Amino acid sequence: MTRTLVILAHPDMGRSRISRRWAEAIRAAGDITLHNLYARNPEGQIDGEAERQLVADHDRIVLQFPLTWYSCPPLLSVWKTEIMKRGWAYGPGGRALRLKTLGIAFSTGSNGRDYQPDGRYGRTLDELTVPFELMAVHTGMHYLPPFTLTRRARMR
Repeated sequence: MTRTLVILAHPDMGRSRISRRWAEAIRAAGDITLHNLYARNPEGQIDGEAERQLVADHDRIVLQFPLTWYSCPPLLSVWKTEIMKRGWAYGPGGRALRLKTLGIAFSTGSNGRDYQPDGRYGRTLDELTVPFELMAVHTGMHYLPPFTLTRRARMR
């Protein structure tokens, strides 16, 4: 059986509608490990060894976050830096993530039309998330297509 770990990285779950609902659905599923980075690390310090062990114990890793300045929230960036260590995640001896699966699930405050070549930002969501795909490639992971939820345009 595939063991799935969802790394939830929302800096303000109290104000979140989408991430909070996603977290509730994950908890209800019962067979998925939900790891809330901001709740677990309120001071912003990541215990790299403990986090690497948590990742090692799972086959599928999903990073769930709100798109923040066209990337992930700051603590998830710190987490990636602490987890993706040479000799563990890549490089000589770095095979811990090899053949695992990486997925991302994120939400945006903008509508989907904004993320088109001719849209407000001139870039697609796939273009913005290339660093996650390359992280998977560099560490030997399989990369799932991103799961995204954008705000719908308001009808006038």
